[in-house]
Amino acid sequence: MSNCFIKNDIPDVELLVRLACFDNQVNNKNNPKIGMFKRPDNKGISLIRLSYVGEGFIFEKGVELAEKLTQSSGKSKEFRGYFVVSAEAIRASDEFGAVDVKDSREPPPDHYCGHADMIYLFDIPDMEEDEPCGDNDFNIRIKKISQNILSKILFFEYVN
Repeated sequence: MSNCFIKNDIPDVELLVRLACFDNQVNNKNNPKIGMFKRPDNKGISLIRLSYVGEGFIFEKGVELAEKLTQSSGKSKEFRGYFVVSAEAIRASDEFGAVDVKDSREPPPDHYCGHADMIYLFDIPDMEEDEPCGDNDFNIRIKKISQNILSKILFFEYVN
């Protein structure tokens, strides 16, 4: 059982963070990649509940993510900053209302107090995580959702 003081419910006005590492979520000019909202296993797209953490925590998690991605891919990854978006913008991103944000503080260590996931409430076809977004119905829908979110997102660059 978690000792987390944060309510499970995520209101529409709550701001959420998506960490940005080169070259998973952003390109070399720190422009977001459309695929940053694509997750083939639909376990959730990791977010941080900004209202409950500080910039130091976000930086720590960003560096941790870059190290984890470097180890798993064998390619050097670098924490570049983070995106901020409201829960409402995420929920409104799909014309059928099939995108939600849920608190996901369990199980540790990947999940923690202040962790949330963006989840799709529709069937996800089998695919590889780095598979390019083609022109099938699923990928077209994910692209549209991603574009809707990206139109309402702010990027905060980490300057080392």
